[in-house]
Amino acid sequence: MQECVVDKLACGAGNSGRSRLSAGSGRLKGGCGQDWPPSKAIWIFPALVLSACSQPARSAANLLPASVGGVWQRKSLRDIAPPRPGVVRAFEAGYEGGGKVTVDLYETKVSGTAFEMTQHWRASGDSVFFDKGRYFVLVKWEQADRQALTAFVRGLQKQLEE
Repeated sequence: MQECVVDKLACGAGNSGRSRLSAGSGRLKGGCGQDWPPSKAIWIFPALVLSACSQPARSAANLLPASVGGVWQRKSLRDIAPPRPGVVRAFEAGYEGGGKVTVDLYETKVSGTAFEMTQHWRASGDSVFFDKGRYFVLVKWEQADRQALTAFVRGLQKQLEE
């Protein structure tokens, strides 16, 4: 007869018969008399704790600040319709500084969705896009200075890190 060493170490059960499948029940009985696997109720408390610790949603004005890179000033900010089911919120902002820039920011449920959007978005000559965490950002420009535009994109990326 084979003994369950793990059960003996965990709670000192000397009855190896308690470590086998109970006849007809389909459940494995551990040496401590517990059903295995543990019930789903054990996960409720950690889930509640994690949800209580989650960050509140950032405002559109916080995500797309009034000034970026010291040169660019926001001239407009509005909500837009999310383009796909995995997107929670979407905003469009217009900036002026070293040219004119329009930013579309999409907040996704999970960071994987934002990353996937970067994989499938079609590049064009007058735009750049990136993902940062749960955010996917599309920057389109008209007659913008390249150095000022680079500073704008870097400033926006840094803003999304905070």
